[in-house]
Amino acid sequence: MWLRKYLELPSGIPTDDTYRIVMGNIGTEHFYQAAAGLLIQTIEGIVLLSGKESRGSKRKPGGQGEAKALQTLNVYSNDYGICLAQKFIDEKTNEISAAQELLGLMDLWNMIVTADAMNCQKDTVSAIVSGKGDYVLALKGNQGLFHEEVRDYFEGGVLENLKGKEGCYKKTVEPEHGGVQSGNTTSRRTRTGTVNGGSGKTQEFRDGG
Repeated sequence: MWLRKYLELPSGIPTDDTYRIVMGNIGTEHFYQAAAGLLIQTIEGIVLLSGKESRGSKRKPGGQGEAKALQTLNVYSNDYGICLAQKFIDEKTNEISAAQELLGLMDLWNMIVTADAMNCQKDTVSAIVSGKGDYVLALKGNQGLFHEEVRDYFEGGVLENLKGKEGCYKKTVEPEHGGVQSGNTTSRRTRTGTVNGGSGKTQEFRDGG
């Protein structure tokens, strides 16, 4: 009876085989985009771009042959505790291009995308901005000139100045892999957005809206 509200069924309700055939012919990529689109409409806040290796998926050479560990790239919502998008990648080095492709499919309105230094790339930023999102990306020595410019920006008394302003400086201490990770974050408004930096960590933010 429920289906008759939405479909004309002159020959009665389809059998389970019919459902199986129809569902088997739905393009997985199209179905993903439709499902993710509906889900993302309800999500806002901070999302994390992170590559992971599935533990136990690697197989050493033997009777069944060698198998590489399964690598996946995920867009994860910390606020809602769910994975919004996922893509399988062959190697960790393929994460950059996969991230740009994955983010390019998403509507990132009202979202802030965070990522590690590997994904601090111009094309990645372009994909986020095109999706109407904002971003906070880690910046390290892999971006030599950019890293030096940001580091120099916070020297010469600027950092000490920001420490005295409310909402411009924060220090965090968190346990990590049996040790302790300490990070200092500073924030300063500029014409293009906010530049964030820190002691041992440097991040960059730009308004994408």
